[in-house]
Amino acid sequence: MVSKGQKFLLHTEQEKNEILNRYIKGESGYRLAKEYGIPVSTIKTWKTKVDHFEQVTGINVAVNE
Repeated sequence: MVSKGQKFLLHTEQEKNEILNRYIKGESGYRLAKEYGIPVSTIKTWKTKVDHFEQVTGINVAVNE
């Protein structure tokens, strides 16, 4: 549940792409989470959303390098 006054970190598409690209290439989610100061679950959620989109649409989403 969200608490009053809670702030959310916003990440640019470029940051998300960089993190996802490194994660997909095999870097540890825990290492990336620590480096970027975000929860591992956030990285896994981003990856799941990309996978789901690809599965539903049949479009291969290439993460920009």
